Amino acid sequence: MNQENTYLFVGHKAGLEGNRLVLYIAYMKARWEDSEEPKCRHGYAMEWAERFKRGAEYCHSNGEGQKLLDKLYKEKELYKRSCAVTWLRDNGYE
Repeated sequence: MNQENTYLFVGHKAGLEGNRLVLYIAYMKARWEDSEEPKCRHGYAMEWAERFKRGAEYCHSNGEGQKLLDKLYKEKELYKRSCAVTWLRDNGYE
């Protein structure tokens, strides 16, 4: 896969970093793991990265997405205790 077609690249390009970047990638992989490359190529991943940048991801999510975000927000404490770089590496992003 081309590096530009990854959630990591798109998130960085949108200005996400640290825990917000981790939260964005975790959400995107949970919702659309099997279609990462097409979502990045066609702009949908950037649309979501911009929502995360503005803090508007919850209001733009449907019920399933909001349940996932509730779960991820609770787990966010884990992201604070562990380095975001470590999380990214452990989840296949280097």
